[in-house]
Amino acid sequence: RLVNRLRPGGMLVVEDIDFSGHLCYPEHPAFRSYHELHIESMHRRGGDPYIGPKLPGMLQEAGLCQIEVNVEQPIGITGEVKLVPAITMENIGEAVLADGLCTKEELASLVSQLHLLAHDETTLTGMPRIIQTWARLGPKMCIRDSSSLPSEQDAGRAWHVALLEAAQIGLGVGRITGGQTGANQVVGV
Repeated sequence: RLVNRLRPGGMLVVEDIDFSGHLCYPEHPAFRSYHELHIESMHRRGGDPYIGPKLPGMLQEAGLCQIEVNVEQPIGITGEVKLVPAITMENIGEAVLADGLCTKEELASLVSQLHLLAHDETTLTGMPRIIQTWARLGPKMCIRDSSSLPSEQDAGRAWHVALLEAAQIGLGVGRITGGQTGANQVVGV
């Protein structure tokens, strides 16, 4: 539906997660439980916790061209990014309970353990891998024209260039929350 709203040359920008890339090192039972519960909860609600790598192919199938991809994964041994698993578990708690995947006591214990893990400076964790991709709608068919691509070699910079280009040519760029699936997408139309 979003592709239908693009003008020729218009850009579509999307991002979503690849939960297979979510990590905790060294491994921790609380993180493993959170990871399994999050995946199961998403599946039960029709979400795809591994959709991120599928995005470029989806844009290609939709007839878009000049497809570019970037991967982001904020992680750390300190800082707020380490709170993401605990906060996410708190936010999906009602769904996990409604699905009977754990008890209130187990959920409370898990959230507590994830908060402790966030403050453990010997543990590396953060967000799942995020696949960012953007593409243009060609006038008739997609022929890759490298002269119209951002000249920056850095994919992260190219991602920001794509967002800026979208804003400069009047595309609406905003964050859409995936609702029950828990996934996020950034979309420009």
